[in-house]
Parts: sequence; C-alpha cells; structure tokens
Amino acid sequence: MPKKKQEETMEGAPLWMTTYGDLMTLLLCFFVLLLSFSSIQQKEFDKAIGSLQGYLGVLVGHKMALVDADYSTPEMVSQLNPTNKKEEAEQDEVKPESYLITLAQDIQKESKKKGIGGPIEVVQVLNTLRIRMPVSVVFNQGEKTFNKDSVEFLTSVVKLIKDSPYYISVEGHTDNVPIYSESYNSNWELGIMRSIAVLNYLVKLGISPDRLSAVSYGEFRPVATNDTEEGRSRNRRVEIVINSEKKIFEEPEAAKGTK
Repeated sequence: MPKKKQEETMEGAPLWMTTYGDLMTLLLCFFVLLLSFSSIQQKEFDKAIGSLQGYLGVLVGHKMALVDADYSTPEMVSQLNPTNKKEEAEQDEVKPESYLITLAQDIQKESKKKGIGGPIEVVQVLNTLRIRMPVSVVFNQGEKTFNKDSVEFLTSVVKLIKDSPYYISVEGHTDNVPIYSESYNSNWELGIMRSIAVLNYLVKLGISPDRLSAVSYGEFRPVATNDTEEGRSRNRRVEIVINSEKKIFEEPEAAKGTK
C-alpha cells in the first residue's frame, strides 16, 4: 500500500514576517537616530554662528554673537533660581559677551561720528573684542605723533572702556616689507614702538597701567594679503584687544603684606 503523506501544519505567523519585523525595527532605529542628530540647542547654535560671522568680517549690530534675551536684563537675571548651578553658570557666561557686544556697537558709533568709520574695524569673536586701527589713521605720516582724528577717537574709546574690569592688550602689526631704518632693526621693533605709543597714550588718558600690556607681532599675523598696497595698508595696524576671560582681581591683603 502507498504511504500516505502526513500534512504538517505550521502554527503562528509565516516565516517572512520575521524578516519583515526585523526590517521595520531597523528602520525605526534609523529614524530615531536621525531625529536625535537633527535636534540642536538653539542658544549654542546662535552663539557659534555669531562667532563665525565675527571672525569672517566686521560685526555690526545684530550680526554679532547672539545672546539669549532671557539673561540680558537685570529683571530677567533676578528671576533665576540661585540654587540652579547650571543657570548661574549661563548667567556668568553671558554677561561678558553682552558687554562686549554693547561696547563694540558704541565704538563703531564713535568711529563714524569722528569720520573714520571706514578704516576702523571692530571685530568681536567669542570673549575677545578687537579694535583694529590702520597706522595711517593713528599716526601722522612719517611721525610718531598721533593725528587729530585718532586723538579724538582714542579719547572716546577710553571713556567707554575705562571702568571695565578686563585687561587690555595693545598689539603692533606691520606688513612684510623689510625695514631699512637707523631707528628700527626689524618690523618687530617697529610694531612694538607703535603699540607702546598707543599704550602710553591710554595711560595718559586715565587707563590704569596694571591693566595694560604691549605686544608686537611684526609681519606674522596679517589680516590681508601683502601682495597689494591695499592689503599691506590693512596689515600696518595697531589693535586694542579686550579679553573678557582675563578679569582683574584685587591683590589679596596677605600678598600685599609680604612685599
């Protein structure tokens, strides 16, 4: 007698459902990852964009590093929970940056008021504010003396930064043209001469000497090409640099007593 084939019955879902279920799970994980990558902190993103804009060019008004409005006024600051360390850290971080933005706007207004708004560049990057002044704007041609426009401009700048709690560095920069002079052996010496001249004038106008320093970078930190006269003119400059990360603190009484 022929053998009867026994029909086997399969319980549960078909085999292809297992593969299909795995595929759906993988797709779900993939889209969850995409969503997590696309979510950003708007405040940090705005700061990064603002700093990049500042590095690439002169900042004006809203183009500067953005600050969260929730922390920009004393009323808002007073509403913060003092026990929340994260919010306190954000408050301390924003204050210097907000100060630099306001200061940059005021300096630009003063430079335009004095009629030298074109050559003067005010660049704010993160916690540093740079006031770039071409040598032709600061000094009389072939002399160590300041011209009239620069005197009025520096006087107005000192009024704005005199009471700030930050250190100020004056940097001297040159182009790459070798110097042939009995007074200066190199562009380094020429750069430091210019920075010290501006530093001494800031002291004369009332800036405390212990807040100031003079630096010369010579030809080695250009902001433009040295292949054209226009570029070399931009590189021959003096910069007043305010760094909000370097705050002035009073000397401890114990340290004073050891002198």
